[in-house]
Amino acid sequence: MHVVELSREAVMPGYISEGVSLNYLAMFTLVTLFIGLALYRTREEAMLTS
Repeated sequence: MHVVELSREAVMPGYISEGVSLNYLAMFTLVTLFIGLALYRTREEAMLTS
């Protein structure tokens, strides 16, 4: 949702997106990335041998 609204705001002049935050999007993306990397690191062997 945040990505779509921020994209619309960037492309369309005059479009106002209220309630979205680039900081929230960046933090959510980074947290999700690091959780995925941590899970991969802990289960790498099981994932590659199955």
